[in-house]
Amino acid sequence: MITKSNKMKDEFEHMVNWKRVFEQIWQQIRWLISYGQINELALKKILKKFVKNFFAIKDNTIKVRLGQIID
Repeated sequence: MITKSNKMKDEFEHMVNWKRVFEQIWQQIRWLISYGQINELALKKILKKFVKNFFAIKDNTIKVRLGQIID
């Protein structure tokens, strides 16, 4: 009976362990931040290729606006 009680206590502590839950959520947030940074770099690279191929004029306002929106 003691082991069953201890097991129930351990399961309860596991369920209400806020530190564990917080660490899981924080890890997911860090992953999302990392994915966002990777996507931002990829977007800038794609934009650079797009601008190079479609905007021959260096002072094009659309090119400047796209750069401002992304930054």
